[in-house]
Order: sequence, then C-alpha cells, then structure tokens
Amino acid sequence: MSCVSWVSTGPELYGVFIPVSNDCINVTEAYGANQSVKDKEVFDTDHYPYYTFKELTTLCTGPENYKIYGDPVQAYWSKAESNMFSGMNKVLKEAKNINDNNARAEYITSYCNDMQTKAFEDAKEILQKVVTEQNKNSNAFQNET
Repeated sequence: MSCVSWVSTGPELYGVFIPVSNDCINVTEAYGANQSVKDKEVFDTDHYPYYTFKELTTLCTGPENYKIYGDPVQAYWSKAESNMFSGMNKVLKEAKNINDNNARAEYITSYCNDMQTKAFEDAKEILQKVVTEQNKNSNAFQNET
C-alpha cells in the first residue's frame, strides 16, 4: 500500500521529522520550491523550511541560549513528532479501507501535506518568538539612562 519515510526539514537537532509517503502525489509549495540560483546567498526563512529550521538551530544551540531557548524548542518538536507519528498510524489504518488507489493517495497526501504546512508555520512562529525574546534581552535594544 504505502511506505512512509520520516524526512527532516532541516538540521536534525531542530529539524522536525515529517511524514512523506511513497503514495503522496505532491508536496506543499514550500517543500517543493527550488530557490533561484540568483538568490543563492539569500537566507529566506519566510519561504524555505530548511532555512527556518537552520536559523532556529543557530539561535538556540549556543551555550548561552540552549537552556533558555533550545530545551523548550526541542521539547516542542519532540511532542509534535510524536503527535504526527500517532496521526500517521491512524491515517494508514483508515487508508487500508480505501479501495480506490487515487482516493487513497489523495487521503495520505492530504495528511502529509497538512503536517508539512503545520511544521513550517510552527517553525516560523517559534523563530519569531525566539528572535523577539533575544532582541529584548540584547544590550543593543536597552536604553541607557
């Protein structure tokens, strides 16, 4: 019926693993996008999941940041992966009952794409929160009196 691979969306420390099935008929736009060669130096966290997860890794893993940001972010992805794994088990059980190959592929694709989208949107939100918190704590943003 279907083989499910768990594919990292970035560096393994913070790149949440998302389900991708060989039965999928497409991926979301963000995961299927190819960055233009002319933009090869652009670190685009708004449009490319890899860069979003790479930026989270960069901001969260330094010794001064790991306990404050790294632990909570890693715990969030661990919970998210666990929820996706449980969800994928339910999807595959339901998919066994769908006799039409195209309908089954669409059903599995829908779940995988929803998880891809959710992971990317969550990562962008988490990244924004981490950046905001780090900026608040930065001496550069504190007024001297």
